[in-house]
Amino acid sequence: MEADPECAICFNNLALAFMTRGQTREAEDALQRSLALREHAMTRNNLGGVLQVQGRTDEAEREYQRAVRLNPNLGQALANLGELYAKQGRHEDALPPLRRVFQISPSLSPHPRQPWRVAPAAWRPARRGGQAR
Repeated sequence: MEADPECAICFNNLALAFMTRGQTREAEDALQRSLALREHAMTRNNLGGVLQVQGRTDEAEREYQRAVRLNPNLGQALANLGELYAKQGRHEDALPPLRRVFQISPSLSPHPRQPWRVAPAAWRPARRGGQAR
């Protein structure tokens, strides 16, 4: 980070690396730094995921909602918001974002190298050989 302390995407990517190692506090700090430099829907989505993993579901919900407001076609944020609502038993709330996901991204599925971009539940520190714990 010393080469370009003003690189928002660098801090977002650093946060994703922290998440693969299970370092949620460091990931949150890096995402906050990224957002201080540049507002971005995917960064808001990623922050929501970190907060959800930490059990801070009210804050996670707000971040997912912010991400969707910034980019109404961001399938990952819509999927995460719908999943969060479903886990909370808020099925009526879950339906609109999940329906929207299938309208805009019917084949949305976790990227094999970046599972955190779709569902926080998929975030697990990787073991050798790339297999999730």
